[in-house]
Amino acid sequence: SLSYMVLEFAKEVPCFQEFISYTRWHNHAIQVLETKSIPAMTLFYEEYALNWDTTVKQLLDFLSLTPAVGAQAEEFVVGKHYDQFYDEKEKLAARNLIKELASNELWDLLQRYFH
Repeated sequence: SLSYMVLEFAKEVPCFQEFISYTRWHNHAIQVLETKSIPAMTLFYEEYALNWDTTVKQLLDFLSLTPAVGAQAEEFVVGKHYDQFYDEKEKLAARNLIKELASNELWDLLQRYFH
């Protein structure tokens, strides 16, 4: 069940259920990785745009892979930003909603998106 605080924040967030589902899914994923001692690497989408070569090398190293001979990557196209769909009050409410639901580990990963 959702706490009073979560419900208060949710009232101010369009499509609040999507934010709740996203947060819960990632909380569970982090918990499974920890419980099962599964090695994991967290990559942020924007790292590809900022430093493609280093990010790909880190990923290949983590997977113990080497690039195929002569391999060349497709051009990386930066994704869309959706913050124009929310006003400042809604953004703050979404931040508070996610922070209230997120584990400490997940919040450490996500807080970079809430300046």
